[in-house]
Amino acid sequence: MMNMDGNERERTLTGRLCERRVSREISGDFVIPDSQPEARRVLAVTERVLPPAKYVGASSVECNGTVDYRVLYLGVDGELWGACFSSEYELEAPIEEGEADISGGTSSLVSVRCDGSTARLNAGRRLNLKSRLFADIRAYGEIDSGLSYKDGDETVQMRYQRTKCGRLVSGSSDAIELSEEVSGLYADSRVISAESLAYVNDLRKGSDQLVASGEVTVKLLVCREGQRAETLTKKIPFEGTVEFGEPIGGADCRAECAVTDLAVNVGEGSALCTLSAVITAVAAENADVSYVSDAYALDRECECERVEALSPTVALCSSGNFSQSERIALSDTEIPEGARLVDMWGRVSFDGCEYNGRYELSGKSRYAFLWEKEGDYGVAELELPVRYIAEGDAVTEPVPFVSADIISCRGRIDGELVRIDAEIGVSADVVGSESVSFVGDLRFGEPLDKEKNRMVVYYPTPDETPWDVAKKYHVPADSLAEEKNYYLF
Repeated sequence: MMNMDGNERERTLTGRLCERRVSREISGDFVIPDSQPEARRVLAVTERVLPPAKYVGASSVECNGTVDYRVLYLGVDGELWGACFSSEYELEAPIEEGEADISGGTSSLVSVRCDGSTARLNAGRRLNLKSRLFADIRAYGEIDSGLSYKDGDETVQMRYQRTKCGRLVSGSSDAIELSEEVSGLYADSRVISAESLAYVNDLRKGSDQLVASGEVTVKLLVCREGQRAETLTKKIPFEGTVEFGEPIGGADCRAECAVTDLAVNVGEGSALCTLSAVITAVAAENADVSYVSDAYALDRECECERVEALSPTVALCSSGNFSQSERIALSDTEIPEGARLVDMWGRVSFDGCEYNGRYELSGKSRYAFLWEKEGDYGVAELELPVRYIAEGDAVTEPVPFVSADIISCRGRIDGELVRIDAEIGVSADVVGSESVSFVGDLRFGEPLDKEKNRMVVYYPTPDETPWDVAKKYHVPADSLAEEKNYYLF
C-alpha cells in the first residue's frame, strides 16, 4: 500500500536494545615458572584485553574474553625478569526494556578496557593479580515497522513518516599469522619480555567486506649477562579481510587490530617472533526509513497499538591517529636524577565528548617509564590529558564509543626535562538516539453505520491536519476537498 505521498512502506527500523557501561573486578593467583628465579620485588604489571566473544539474548548482552598480563620483576639474583599470565573474564548488560524480540536479527558492539592492574607478591613465586575492567556495550535489533493484515487491507488508511535510522554492523577477520626475525641480539642475550602494538593505517571497502592493512610493532626488552637492559623493535606489515555478511554500500567504516598471541624464540644473533592478529571492524550509515505513524479503518472502529523505540542515528564512524609530545620537568616525575630510561609504555582512554561544529573526544593517557640507576631498576608513572578532534554530524544525545591504543611511544631524559613523543591510534563512532513511535498492530471494533447520501462541511481547528479530519470521519484522506478554511466531503 502507498502512503499519502505515494511512497512504498518500509519494513524495518533499527531499535536500541542496550547502551551502557558495565564494570567488573577480576583477580587470580599465578606462579612464576621454575625456569626463572623467584621474585624479590614486582616493578610493573601491564595488560592487554583481547577482543571478546559476544552474544545477544532476549534479556541481556553477554561477552567473554581473555586478559593477557606482562609482569616485570626484580629477581632474587638482582636481575630484571618478565613473566606472562592470562585470565578470563565475563561481562553482562541487561536489555533496557526487559525482554526483547530478537528474531529479526541483532548487531552488537563491545569494547573492553582495563583501568589498571595491581600485583601482590605472596611468596617467592606466587602472585595475585587484580584488575578492574570496563566495557562499553551496545546492541541493536531489527524491528518490523510495517503493518500486515489477513483481510481488509483496502479499508485501512495508513500514514507514513520518514526518519534517518542508523544501521551498524560489526565483524572480525580470520586469524592473521605473521612471523619476522628481530636482529641485534648476541649469543648470551636473554629476552626479558615482549609486547606488540598494532595499528590499521589503510582501509579498502568492497560491497560487503573491508580490507584493512597496517603494521604491528614488536618490542623486545633484552639484556646480556652482566649488562644493562635495552629495547629492540621490529615493524611487521599485515593485511586482513573482514566479511560483514551483508552489503555495506556507502557506509563509513572503522577498524582496529589486536595481537592475540605472541611467541619469541631466540637463536644466534636474532629472535624469531611469531604472532596471530585479528582485525575487528564496524560499518555504519544512516538509512532513510519510513514507518507507519498512524492508521485507521474506513468501515470499522479501530485502535492503534503503538510501539515505542529508540532509533540510533550515526554521527561519526572513523579511524585515525594523532601525536602527543610533551616536555615534563624531571622533578615532577618519580624518575631519580642520574637515571637512564630503559623502556616506556602506556595506555589511553577516552570518556568525554563535546560537539562544537566538530566532535572533541577527551580523556587521559597514562605512561610508565622503566628506569635504571647504578644497577637498580624502578618504574615511574605519569598521567596526561589527551584530546582528539573528529568531523561529524550533530545528533540528539551523542554517545561516544572509543577504542584507543598508544601505538608507539618514546621517552628520553634531556637535562632537567623528560621528553615524551607518542603516537595514539583511535577507532571511534558517535551515535545519537531518536524516539520513534509507530503502529505495531490494529485492534478492530464494530462496523460503522454511515448514513447514505451524506455531505459534511467541516471547519478545522488551527492545529488539525487533513489526516486528522479524514480519520475523524473515517473517509479516505485523498478524498477531502479543501475549500479555503473548510473541508467538504
